[in-house]
Amino acid sequence: MKTLKSSQYTIYIDGSNVTLVDNHSRLPQSLSNLIISTHDILFYMATQAISNDEKADRLKQLIIGTHDDNLDRLNKITYQDFKTA
Repeated sequence: MKTLKSSQYTIYIDGSNVTLVDNHSRLPQSLSNLIISTHDILFYMATQAISNDEKADRLKQLIIGTHDDNLDRLNKITYQDFKTA
């Protein structure tokens, strides 16, 4: 069994059975019927460990790639801009 833990949730992966548990209420929810992959879960857990500014920077890279001219135009975008978009 593989266990992934963030500050709010713990995810247990046992074969094709995936269970999400809220760390505060300890109520389990089965995710086994959802079409998700281990990669989706690992990506979600990784985003829980990074700051909002780092999330904004990564999102910028996904949107515009690494082209300098596009990057210069979007350098002023902040996390707040993404939050309100």
